Amino acid sequence: MHRAEHFVEVALDVDGSAQTLRRTYREIWSKPRGSSDLRFVGHESAFAVNGVEVGTKAAYDKIISEWINDNVFRMLTDPMYFNTRVDWKGRRAALLALVGDNIDRTAIQAQFADLLAEMNGEPLADFKARLATEKRKNKKELETFGPKIEAYQNTMPPAEDYAALEQEITQRESVAANEIAAYQRQIDALDTQIADASKIDEETQAAHDRRLKKVLDIKKSLSDHIDARLTAARRYNSDRDAAIMDAQAKADSILREIEKTETTANSKRDTLEACVKKQANIKSALDSMRAKYEAEKKAAFEYVDATTCYACGQPLPAATIEEARRAARESFEKHQREILDKLIADANLEKDTYSKLTKLVSTTEQEIAMLDQRLSQLRAEHHAVTLAITTAKDVPAIDLETEEEQAKLSSEYRKLSDE
Repeated sequence: MHRAEHFVEVALDVDGSAQTLRRTYREIWSKPRGSSDLRFVGHESAFAVNGVEVGTKAAYDKIISEWINDNVFRMLTDPMYFNTRVDWKGRRAALLALVGDNIDRTAIQAQFADLLAEMNGEPLADFKARLATEKRKNKKELETFGPKIEAYQNTMPPAEDYAALEQEITQRESVAANEIAAYQRQIDALDTQIADASKIDEETQAAHDRRLKKVLDIKKSLSDHIDARLTAARRYNSDRDAAIMDAQAKADSILREIEKTETTANSKRDTLEACVKKQANIKSALDSMRAKYEAEKKAAFEYVDATTCYACGQPLPAATIEEARRAARESFEKHQREILDKLIADANLEKDTYSKLTKLVSTTEQEIAMLDQRLSQLRAEHHAVTLAITTAKDVPAIDLETEEEQAKLSSEYRKLSDE
């Protein structure tokens, strides 16, 4: 079960003392840096003795080993452990530990002293296995010796007459010494001739080097003469192109400013047009309010007296008729005043708006005039810069090939060429 601790526990009676062992197996969950979720990273085991946790398994096993040996405990508690799980060496050691070891080792060591020295502490079984392996290897190697010996005998040369060979070697060495001496005399004579010739060659080479240096110096002067003309021409072309590029950049900048100013001016004109339309609408609304006001102000009170009761049909008293007429007149006059007051208030709001629009129209017209003036100035500047660009482009650049040909036609260059 995930996130649950699984454990096994045993209670023992050790020499009359109650001891409890417990081993717990649990999962490890960790939250990596930068993450908000826990992640499973593995398992761990915890060990406790009598409810007190022990840090490591080694410490846990050490405590148990003080009570009883692990192998002895297994043999005492598992009847099949000795016969099935312990190898023959372990069983032999266990039986010897029970019955004792009374073998006379001194006599055995004296009898097999040579063998023991050869074994050098190695177990007998390993020693026997090693000897068997060496024996098989030596036997295989021995089988290959016969054919090898026969092959070597077949390749051996016949016996030589070493005295005759020594005499022949001496004769050949004498002849060779004479030939070497003759060749050495020829070499000495050739060395003398070479030394004399080398002196002449050195003087010739020195004169040649001087002439070659002078030729190289003149060629460098020729190259420098052309390079100076070409460098000046390149500088002129570069200055011309830079001037054209600067003028073009200025023209583009002015054109962008013209477009921006035109956009602003058009926006101002739209604002002005909207203000004028709104003022016209306000004038029309004020005229309508004025007409309503005059009409409402001139409206007369109209009322027809009710002389009989609507419920019973009996004639009404004169006082009741007069009171009804007075109440009707007051209601009419109150309603008329409310309508007139609202018309006056609405008209005042419209007049205030009209006044504000008048100021905005004046300000906007001034701004449009300034923008139109700025546009005229910018268009004049753009025209002047465009003419400057055209004039600069009309001036031809210096052709480098032509300039190089002109440099070669100069008197200084011809003089150096002749030299």
